[in-house]
Amino acid sequence: MIIYVFKRDPVLDSSNRNIIPNAAVIIEKIDPKTDVVTYSVNKRANGFFDVIQMFTHEDGTINYLNAVGYKGTYTDALSHTVYVVHAIHEDKGIQIILDTTTETFPAIDNEFLQVLKSIRN
Repeated sequence: MIIYVFKRDPVLDSSNRNIIPNAAVIIEKIDPKTDVVTYSVNKRANGFFDVIQMFTHEDGTINYLNAVGYKGTYTDALSHTVYVVHAIHEDKGIQIILDTTTETFPAIDNEFLQVLKSIRN
């Protein structure tokens, strides 16, 4: 398993906290016979976020064909809004997680959507 984490410059929230939106890419070897729906169901079984919306290449949110994505929320010390994409490329399962606090999400959403659109086959 390989994990890449990218952090953006902070965004100031209403409490003057520097919130650092981040992106994580997790790549792991999987059985090449695994389809993206099965992969996604298995990854979502940990239940780290509640799904608000689901998206695929068919609605134009992402361009990657063998992928399914979700917009969701979870709470740790603060409420967070995330985009999570599960994708397959040959024998690799890929998870992409774009995460920020729910309060700062409106300021970051367009950037996150641009990242999602940039993921290509």
